[in-house]
Amino acid sequence: MAEGDIRAVLFDMDGVLIDSFAAWLRVMNKALRFFSAVPAALAPETYAASWSQGAEQDVATYFPGRSVGEVRAFYRQELRCHLAAIRVLPGAAETLRALRARELRLACVTNTESDLAEEILDRSGLLGALSLVVGPDRGGGEKPSPTPLLWACEVLAVSPAHAVMVGDSELDVAAARAARMPVIGVAAQGTLAADVVVQTVAEVPGALWALASGDRSDARC
Repeated sequence: MAEGDIRAVLFDMDGVLIDSFAAWLRVMNKALRFFSAVPAALAPETYAASWSQGAEQDVATYFPGRSVGEVRAFYRQELRCHLAAIRVLPGAAETLRALRARELRLACVTNTESDLAEEILDRSGLLGALSLVVGPDRGGGEKPSPTPLLWACEVLAVSPAHAVMVGDSELDVAAARAARMPVIGVAAQGTLAADVVVQTVAEVPGALWALASGDRSDARC
């Protein structure tokens, strides 16, 4: 893949562009109490294992017997009470600006519902750099399904082979693999089975060059 072959970059939201873990932990623990679930609360290290998996899997894991719709509605209402706890990750805004300057088409593909994701990104000052925000309600499914990635490529008028996914979880990697698109992993700790792995989103522009050139030795700084 040559650099000119990359025409679009799809970003996961949580853990890549923003840090909303503290906000989501509060929402999840309130949801567990509201729906009388077991356990009634999760420690941060326990919740970290399932964070970002999406409402469909949350229902299977924590809220059996509840509908995905009612859980998503609760999340949407409660997360709006904790937006102040969400912060932009260092380098996110600069990376989006740099890639826009290269005339790349940028999208956010997230397991958060589209309107809520747009609200979070707008509040974070990142929405204006993105051409598209795709949640499961808009993209036809949650990652690790490739459907939202493929839908984003269709809207952006870009072949999946000319797009790159950037994510911080194996859900992102699996979705990209199924969509047959290259993937950059953002993993400050641990590893991801991505084509290129970096520690922060600030390294993504360089990682795109490494991916395009086939030289991955300098991907992680």
